[in-house]
Amino acid sequence: MLSRAASAGARDQRRYYRESDLQRLSDEQRAALQLDAWRSLTDWRETLEDWPAAIRFSEPPAPFETFQLVTPADAKENMDKWWGVVTTEGYRGMMERLFEGMHSVEFAVASVSEQREPMLERLAALLEVSKSEIAAKTYSADGVPTLLWAFDLFRVIPLSRDAFLAGLVPEAEAWDNILRASRWSHAIFDDLGDFHFNLRLGHAFWSNDYAQVRERREIIEAYTARTPKW
Repeated sequence: MLSRAASAGARDQRRYYRESDLQRLSDEQRAALQLDAWRSLTDWRETLEDWPAAIRFSEPPAPFETFQLVTPADAKENMDKWWGVVTTEGYRGMMERLFEGMHSVEFAVASVSEQREPMLERLAALLEVSKSEIAAKTYSADGVPTLLWAFDLFRVIPLSRDAFLAGLVPEAEAWDNILRASRWSHAIFDDLGDFHFNLRLGHAFWSNDYAQVRERREIIEAYTARTPKW
């Protein structure tokens, strides 16, 4: 039997779905959100919003027992903190940069410069793998250069979710960018494990911080142990 708290949470979630008129996601939408699912082990993994959101309601609903709705101002504050984006133009500009390979281009340039070997040594130390494994993982089984595309394309998803929650873009625009990122990801990477390794490689390249890299590895490993699907 469900505990009272769990039962109340499920009841609130069903009411949220009903009153916000949410529809079941398509398989393509679910596949896209799987690329972002490692960030959240909550029950809000199969909606565009990763937390119940005020933007879904034209009028404030009756209070929910087990959660508060995230407001557009809350979402915008989060975007500013993590992305430096607080406008529609800023969001769209960031989308362009990510789809152009914002970090992949920088990595490609460094990979053919005199900094290649020091960079690979540092990345290998951060990720606790060999340099040869990093070199091998920068190409797919079909020989497609992967560079840091998982890191670039992954970032499209949480930023688009936040932009919708903040009221900066309509839901359709957020989904268009998320699905585009997902299609590219599924075309470039052989499986979810390769996608996650490349994402971690990009994060290590960007952060250059062992504690952050280790924390992300542990989070992703915990997720994949539970959901080993592509």
